[in-house]
Amino acid sequence: MRRFALFICPIMVLAMIACANEQVNVYDQQKQLVKNVMFMVGSDMYFVDGQKLHSI
Repeated sequence: MRRFALFICPIMVLAMIACANEQVNVYDQQKQLVKNVMFMVGSDMYFVDGQKLHSI
């Protein structure tokens, strides 16, 4: 059982890192949200306002 735990823990940590997202919010001068851009770490896709627009 200990071997299994030592094997599965690094895999889970790597999976958590791979699923990380970076989010950038763009505001106007009145501090109103204009756009929400989310980049998926480890992927070439990004989303604007929740919709996939481009692949880098």
